[in-house]
Amino acid sequence: MSLFDPSTVHDEARLFNYGPDGSASGEAIPELPEACEEELRRRLLNAGLKIARSPSHDDGWEDAYSAFAEALQQAGCVLTEPILSLDIPNMLFNFALVNSWFPHLTSMLSDYEVPELTFPARLDSSMFSNKSRDPGYRYEKTKEESLKEFRRVIRPAVMEWNGREVERRKKLRADILEAAGREAPEIDIRSTNDPEVIAKHRAQLLADFRQRVKDENGKEIKNYALYNARQHSMYKSEFFKWMKGKLSADSQTVVSFERFLKGNQRPIPRGKTSKP
Repeated sequence: MSLFDPSTVHDEARLFNYGPDGSASGEAIPELPEACEEELRRRLLNAGLKIARSPSHDDGWEDAYSAFAEALQQAGCVLTEPILSLDIPNMLFNFALVNSWFPHLTSMLSDYEVPELTFPARLDSSMFSNKSRDPGYRYEKTKEESLKEFRRVIRPAVMEWNGREVERRKKLRADILEAAGREAPEIDIRSTNDPEVIAKHRAQLLADFRQRVKDENGKEIKNYALYNARQHSMYKSEFFKWMKGKLSADSQTVVSFERFLKGNQRPIPRGKTSKP
């Protein structure tokens, strides 16, 4: 079932979260370096001008979406399907709303309530209202109609970037197989309860991560940096149990940690921010 099949209401809801809390995907979103954030804002302002000058307000949305995707990619974020289909649309909607890109919606936020640029949760519908274009206070479009328009104009960009992610995963697997010189079978680690088999699989995950990702000095990432990273929910005691194959593969702690290991982002110490 395609996320972008217009005949499926459930998938449409996933593309733009209708929930009252504007839930994000829960994937790890890195903080953007200052220079990267400044460049993102510059590109978004250019996209906003393009949208404003477009008679139908349709042009420029794909540019804005790509600006977010490329900024996150530059910061080391692995652009998974949930990030591409939920988080970036939410980020873009928030920015567009606050900067008055929508012809029929207006923000009700004060300056101190404006979310961070890469805040992945959508603003609640109570935080924006319809615009009226005549003295009789007639709304030309409802909120829901405006949201449908938003989904329509960003849909090509979401589909394109999801396609890129699929191709990236295929290429990565092909490169691994070529390096190994043989066809590597797919392993479903959840099908075994043997701690030794699980431990070997996890040791390979660690080895692959350390081969791809180095610290700021180009050296191997140490265990301390791994289990103290804020991109997952695992702690020291759980880390060593995980290494020995003693933590369930279905544990949310294990899922979040292994998702981090499959990415390309350096560990960010808990409590540390990229700005003073």
